[in-house]
Amino acid sequence: MYGSFDIRGTGPSSLRVNLRQIADVAPGLGEPSRVVVYDDFLGDALDARWSGSSGADGSNPAILAAQPGGVVRLASGGGATNMAANLSALTHGLNFQADKGGMMMRARLQIDNKANSYIFVGFTDVLATTTTELPFELDGSDALTSTASDAAGFLYDTTGSDAWFAAGVAGDTDAGPSQLAVSPVNATWVDLEVRITASGVARFYIDGEEHEQLQSAVSTGTPLTPVVVASDDNTATRNLDLDWLVAIGER
Repeated sequence: MYGSFDIRGTGPSSLRVNLRQIADVAPGLGEPSRVVVYDDFLGDALDARWSGSSGADGSNPAILAAQPGGVVRLASGGGATNMAANLSALTHGLNFQADKGGMMMRARLQIDNKANSYIFVGFTDVLATTTTELPFELDGSDALTSTASDAAGFLYDTTGSDAWFAAGVAGDTDAGPSQLAVSPVNATWVDLEVRITASGVARFYIDGEEHEQLQSAVSTGTPLTPVVVASDDNTATRNLDLDWLVAIGER
């Protein structure tokens, strides 16, 4: 994560944002009151604590060899026109719960080509190795369908409008979607962050700037896992590269 720091204090990776990053992570390191997951995806294989899976035509998440700084790739399938069949999903563990307080998840990622693609980044209620699913989907009118019972995060689904959406679901009751004034850019890194309060309010940040709040975004007593999902509904593979991921919560 330190690779995104900019000591000049300008732009989205400003000194103000850097200090917030440090304030988020530092207290959890060696602090028994907080739960912290941080991975820079170094080495040649994913840590065994990650739960990676894929649809019938997708590929399991895998660390790319010889990538400075470390990258894990989620490669969607190219053999179907079905997003569920093409997906690649990465989860960790059901170790985060909103009512404990201080829950957040943040990741830096990029997609090679957003055409016909799907991305979800946030929290969900199932492990990828147990249930392989798209937590949310949009239709052509930007109406939301939730497969997850409890989840919240950033949704990009080219079936709908060309923009990030904030989406949540609390006990099968949807929150949002809310269209954000930002779209993914091909082969360009973006910093996505979702923070969820003890009362279930989700706040959404893109490159350090807050864009939206959703009330009742998740059930506050449900254990959740960080999740990243990539897919497509075309016959051309899409590659989502994840540079780092951090998730924090109180015990």
